[in-house]
Amino acid sequence: MSPRHLALGLGLLAALWLVFAGDAPAQPSPAGRVAADKRLPAPATINASPRSPAAPAQEAVLALQPRAALMQASAKPRNPFAVPTPPTPPAAAVSAPLPPPPPQAPQLPFQFVGKQYDGQAWSVFLEANGQTVIAQLGDTLLNQYRVDAIGASELQFTYLPLQQRQLLAIGQGQE
Repeated sequence: MSPRHLALGLGLLAALWLVFAGDAPAQPSPAGRVAADKRLPAPATINASPRSPAAPAQEAVLALQPRAALMQASAKPRNPFAVPTPPTPPAAAVSAPLPPPPPQAPQLPFQFVGKQYDGQAWSVFLEANGQTVIAQLGDTLLNQYRVDAIGASELQFTYLPLQQRQLLAIGQGQE
């Protein structure tokens, strides 16, 4: 048997001894118990107030109260699984309703197709509702959009019903 096996066996025996005998309290002999009891003062001679150590006082034993009195028998039985109701929110101050936001122009219905410079002015080719439209400076398109400016990279419209300006990207910015 190797020293390793011997050490493991001793460890196993120690563990078994701790499992079965290590948890049990040491039992004093009956003579020791009687001697220990004689060393303790009698319960009647315990001092109840620390202010008067010379005068021994007796402890008062209180009477047991009925469970119903402790549990407040008049109270309703409560459900321990009930979800508590949230507290009511404070009353909100009544304020005037906000005015509606100002109307906005709809999204431009045009898509850029191309542009052409004829030596005097730019012409921009747009697609709207499946049709090709040619836009030049000052033109009114679809009876609602006026072409205000044609730049290198954007086309500026005014939405006539609301007089709002809108921009449409029309290329890289090379003229």
